Amino acid sequence: MVLYNQMIVLLVAALLGFLVFQICMRQMLRPLHSFFLGISAEAVYQTFPYNLYSYWEQWPQSIQSIFVILFLIIAEKSLREDQVSKRLKIFLGFTVFIMVSFEIIAGIFLLVSFYLVTALMGSNLLIKLKHLQTIILPSCLVFVLFTGQITYMKLKNPDVQFDEGRFMIRSGLNGSTEFYGEHTDILFTDHRGTASKPWRGTTGFWWFLFIGGMVSMIALLIFSFKDESYKPDIMLMLALSGQYIFYLSVFSQSIFIHPYLYDVYLVLPVILAFFAYLPIILERNTKHTGIFIVVFLAIAFCYSFIQLRTYAIANPLV
Repeated sequence: MVLYNQMIVLLVAALLGFLVFQICMRQMLRPLHSFFLGISAEAVYQTFPYNLYSYWEQWPQSIQSIFVILFLIIAEKSLREDQVSKRLKIFLGFTVFIMVSFEIIAGIFLLVSFYLVTALMGSNLLIKLKHLQTIILPSCLVFVLFTGQITYMKLKNPDVQFDEGRFMIRSGLNGSTEFYGEHTDILFTDHRGTASKPWRGTTGFWWFLFIGGMVSMIALLIFSFKDESYKPDIMLMLALSGQYIFYLSVFSQSIFIHPYLYDVYLVLPVILAFFAYLPIILERNTKHTGIFIVVFLAIAFCYSFIQLRTYAIANPLV
């Protein structure tokens, strides 16, 4: 079971590395440069403290991340092609079905974010993907299966009391201040109630990566206004970030008291921005010298060991 838990994280990390490689190649970086940026992203994700903590227990959010990244890989590939093959559409439908099945709320939030971004930014991606068959239908099927099981259990066990108030609790709309007050407390207080940083969690700080990711996202947004080739990148970034933003806004109590579950949704766009989009921008504006590839590879190496040390402090062997 322990090996299985880390293999899940390894698979997510490998897929993230492949996505970074795919994005870098599309932006005309050299294959070797793209490869090392993919390795960098993979290493940082693999050693992210909450992912290391899954050594002890695995959660649906981590497993769902496999299919979240597969969804992004398919979307990224479809954005740069005129037509999408039938085989890829079938695989997309399967990916959406499994992704929503593992965590229905987070899955729906990602799809809503994806629809908003693609529709409002004038992309024809939804038409190319035949989204009614490949996205809407699989999602509805999951919802029918999910609600059908609950209905069946209620009919079969009429005397059992089902908890109907979880939404009010998890959203904080019940008015309880037991764990936190306003949404801003999520940014400035950790789930144990002590004064801390916005990115504080059970296993320690990851402020450097968080700030780096935010700066990278801003840089990507600025350059997307000047260069049309960054449009697919900003679309992917906004869609992926939207998943966490929606969850944070609606289910703030869950985010506050369970950062070890939901920070994996935040760290994905952060790593993608910092180890893919920022190096791409810097390399393209310095004639592909490779200097920044070396810099980000060194950052990934050092930061991976910083994360390992952070985890070791939180879970000492002595």
